[in-house]
Amino acid sequence: MVAISQLAIDEVRQMPLAEDDCPLECNYFGRQVIEAAQEYLKEQGEKTAEPVPLLTSFERREDMGRGRLQFLLDGDADVIVTVIDNKGHASSVEFCTAIMGGGRSPKVRDALINVIKAIREENLTNPLPT
Repeated sequence: MVAISQLAIDEVRQMPLAEDDCPLECNYFGRQVIEAAQEYLKEQGEKTAEPVPLLTSFERREDMGRGRLQFLLDGDADVIVTVIDNKGHASSVEFCTAIMGGGRSPKVRDALINVIKAIREENLTNPLPT
């Protein structure tokens, strides 16, 4: 496991190079390493964001008003995606964890969890009128 802190990045950024006493961030390669560390730290912060709770439905109407998407993590943490049209007709698909069977599309499941997080954020920051 790799761990890094903002303090470590800030300290290294100012470390003088032996060759010309310029801080590491003045050096082309030093700047690349610092930028990579900053990006890694940012990604780690995003991964520790609030997890998606089980058995809670997340829903978002589509932009043209013809239907909505509904997402649910069931008790096994499988992602159930339901498309519901404006007449109430629905169709669902399920992407399972590898633990309880299925699990043939782990990248798709992870991407759908990110969609759930995006819907949760959109519903908080940009709610649609009901």
